[in-house]
Amino acid sequence: MIKSLALSLLLFSPLFAAAQTLGFFGGAGISADLFSFDKQSVRAKSSFATGPLAIAGLRYHTRQNFDILLDASLGIAKIRLPLPEGFDGSLRYEQIQSVLTVGSGLNIAFEKSNLMPYIALGASFLDFWRLTAQGNGTHIRTGNNADLNTNRWSLVCGAGIDYQFKLFLSSGINLRALYTPLNIFPEAQTVSLQSSNYDKGSVALQGKFLQFQLTYRVNLPLAHWKEDYD
Repeated sequence: MIKSLALSLLLFSPLFAAAQTLGFFGGAGISADLFSFDKQSVRAKSSFATGPLAIAGLRYHTRQNFDILLDASLGIAKIRLPLPEGFDGSLRYEQIQSVLTVGSGLNIAFEKSNLMPYIALGASFLDFWRLTAQGNGTHIRTGNNADLNTNRWSLVCGAGIDYQFKLFLSSGINLRALYTPLNIFPEAQTVSLQSSNYDKGSVALQGKFLQFQLTYRVNLPLAHWKEDYD
């Protein structure tokens, strides 16, 4: 069984397996953010929203066909909050999200492309961007007009699939899932609301992110080391 596994890995390995390369990549895409509310703070269905995403990083290919990814991304994470009783409309909390991750996986080479499943670990910094409220027929305003002071670092872990191919340039499609295993705020935040009918209410904000991010990337080589067999 061990011999069969070793043979399979050799068959999937490229002929230039002994080479090492270092490259830079950059690109953009979309993030689908699923936010699960902390049931101790607010009982509501999970929020789903999408936002833009930019990413850049370094990719190191080893002699053992394992790649190491170091990347940084910047996007806008959005949370759709439930409105309290008596309010009709939508309430959205947005944050600028910076993510730094280190990932590694086996690079499987085909004739004209490469496929790499990988796992990643890193940190996410969430920075308050804006809080918007829209009412259906009734104007709604929030009592929080300034920064909610919720900026903080949060642990992230995840996994992804990276597909590299040759288009006009060396290109790649990356799909990854990132999860914050801890609540994103030190403590639950309270958002106060008031309608034009002078109705007042509030909603709590606390929970965890599960994000699915799809990006297109362009790869640029930086260095190449080839094994000397002489």
